[in-house]
Amino acid sequence: MPSFIILLISIVLFFGCATAPVEKQTLIWPEQPNEPRYVYLDSYYGELGLVEYGFWDRFFGVTSLPLPLLNPTSVFAINDRIYVSVPGSKHVAVIDTVKKQVTYLGTSGKGRLKRPLGVSGMPDGSLIFVSDIALKRVMGYGPNGELKVRIGDNNELKNPVGMAVNSSLNRLYVVDSRDHKVNVYSTTGSFLFSFGKPGQGDGQFLFPTSAAVEQGTGNVYVVDTQNFRVQVFDKDGKFLSKFGKLGDSVGTFSRPKGVAIDSEGHVYVMDAAFDSFQVFNENRDVLLVVGTAGIDRGQFNLPEGIYIDDKDRVYVADTLNGRVQVFQYLSEKWKKEHPEEYKKYLLMPDAGKTIKEPEKQ
Repeated sequence: MPSFIILLISIVLFFGCATAPVEKQTLIWPEQPNEPRYVYLDSYYGELGLVEYGFWDRFFGVTSLPLPLLNPTSVFAINDRIYVSVPGSKHVAVIDTVKKQVTYLGTSGKGRLKRPLGVSGMPDGSLIFVSDIALKRVMGYGPNGELKVRIGDNNELKNPVGMAVNSSLNRLYVVDSRDHKVNVYSTTGSFLFSFGKPGQGDGQFLFPTSAAVEQGTGNVYVVDTQNFRVQVFDKDGKFLSKFGKLGDSVGTFSRPKGVAIDSEGHVYVMDAAFDSFQVFNENRDVLLVVGTAGIDRGQFNLPEGIYIDDKDRVYVADTLNGRVQVFQYLSEKWKKEHPEEYKKYLLMPDAGKTIKEPEKQ
């Protein structure tokens, strides 16, 4: 192909892809007359939309294109930083939402990653854990990206995927999908115990994918993907309960992938087949379903990971849409801390539908 055609194609791709889609609307769930519970906040596409170039920078001065998030699978957030595993790019993208910049974990040295899938961490950001299904290990990185912990050197992990941290006990729960169990380690890397085995009975798994720890009780919620359910264990791996079954209606699962718990104890289950997350109360009744299939905000395309931070912000790894979407759960605590903002949402007409905002100049 002639060189000028290659140059032309590169310019078109760069100008067309270097900026994330412009978003000009607010979304609220559920629809009126129900009280608003969730608000869409933002979407992050990696360097796309954060790195800005002028015309001449783009035409002459830029030596590399901004990196997108190629099929992100897992997400964790702390201190205005979003950690996103990007298996195809062999790294974890660290999106600083305040500084508007992106750095990367696992790109060099002994901490180099091959196919990172899961990401979790300590609530103070002192350790970020990344599971790698190619290395069959879990890496623990310090605040500056230095490798501090390495788990799996004894070949005890077959396919480490989702993880969850109990910070009060300094425990790391690692879901091994091919070994159909959960391995439990200290956050310094020492093996403690494991629970689970292949099967369909209570406390047994078929290709589990992710986990979440309920801060307070210490209970561990595990997505038992091929059994189409979520199982609940105490901190030491004793089976407590389960919910969910195969189906295509509200309250059932088809391809459950992620699980998270908010400050009020609601359980969120992300289903890649339904392109939505369902919110369950303590009785395991469905309170709300958020999301549909698509590329717009509030829509998903085979989503996998979900995480809720200490401010009740809900982060979703929207895998095939190449982004992380962020929502705010309007918890009782949040409403007390943001009364004017909450009042604004109450007064909005057509809650749950798109609401026009002033277009940015």
